[in-house]
Amino acid sequence: MIELFFKGLEVLGDSALSKLNIAEIPPMLLIIAFFGLLILILPKGFPGRWLGILLMIPALIYQPIPLKDGEFTYTLLDVGQGYASMLHTKNHHLVYDTGTKVSDTFDLGKLVVAPYLRSQG
Repeated sequence: MIELFFKGLEVLGDSALSKLNIAEIPPMLLIIAFFGLLILILPKGFPGRWLGILLMIPALIYQPIPLKDGEFTYTLLDVGQGYASMLHTKNHHLVYDTGTKVSDTFDLGKLVVAPYLRSQG
């Protein structure tokens, strides 16, 4: 059972939903999706429960507006005893200082920076 559970986690980790960055979704879409979730968990006989799915779709398919020429975003991530700086332009991504590698199993670059970069596509 545990092996099946971990295989399921691997499939979910590779899916598009694992790259969903909730922080970039506009708050109004998140509120609408929350009400959709509330409608979905209503009792079984409640009419129109399927409308909850329709309310959640905009938040799930939201794509941020891409950067234009000359625009950039700057992101600062806490990686323990310092920060990882990231500069994003239309065509380039610069990552500076990915954090320390404490041991073979504890690498802040893998734990903090890599998931952020995957969420950004």
